[in-house]
Amino acid sequence: MEIPYPLFKELVEDEFQGMSCHCALNQDRTATLAFRLNDPKRTAYEIPAIDFASASYWDLSLLIIDLRNHLEAVEAHASLRLSA
Repeated sequence: MEIPYPLFKELVEDEFQGMSCHCALNQDRTATLAFRLNDPKRTAYEIPAIDFASASYWDLSLLIIDLRNHLEAVEAHASLRLSA
């Protein structure tokens, strides 16, 4: 089942609103996610070319979990780098 872009955008931006998430539609019908991380420098972080259109709702759930884990690791690494 194809996930429409407006729904994908709404779900992802709501899920990551604490990180100032912005979703943009690319010309090739993929999405780019841009974040401001919650590290001390509010680091900009971008994830390009997410193929949301061919994903199922189950895939979207897994993507959100993976993104959250990945972003938490990136934030922790950025915080460690600043304290070193």
